[in-house]
Amino acid sequence: MVADTRINGLKDTAAMVYIPYWAFTPWTLSFMVRSSRPSDALIPEMRRAIWQIDPQVAIPALKSMDDQVSESVASDRFQTMVLSGFGAAALLLALLGVYGVLAYSVTLRRREFGIRIALGSRKSALTGLVLRQAAQPVLLGTGAGLAMAGIALRWCAACFIKRRSWTRWRWAAAYCCY
Repeated sequence: MVADTRINGLKDTAAMVYIPYWAFTPWTLSFMVRSSRPSDALIPEMRRAIWQIDPQVAIPALKSMDDQVSESVASDRFQTMVLSGFGAAALLLALLGVYGVLAYSVTLRRREFGIRIALGSRKSALTGLVLRQAAQPVLLGTGAGLAMAGIALRWCAACFIKRRSWTRWRWAAAYCCY
């Protein structure tokens, strides 16, 4: 008996028992070859070596481990790209919404700003006033969004490939990146 292995993908594990080849001859056979050379150079040599022993053997597919892993996560990669696109679109819409609300609030306060300018207020003071009042809801929204992202990250942690544990530093890096 051996430890559980990932033969059908990186997420699914399967219980494995290795038995001698001659005790149970399978219909299909797979070999894994470890080499320091690139697979593009190794594949033709492997074909020649197999055909020197038996020229009638059909060799349907030879893939590198990188290609195998890439194929096993292709659907996850596509879903991530689509969801990232939706996230970018949502971020753009949110930025447009914040701009629209800020522009509308400035438009409503035009008379107030005119009076402030008439009383001697500088343009930089008006700009600072508008930005300070606009920053408060933006910062509150950012804080709430980061808190919800932390909850979502913990909830989605089961979807990650369990290669190594997520430390607090990795969570912090994920917060900063997203």
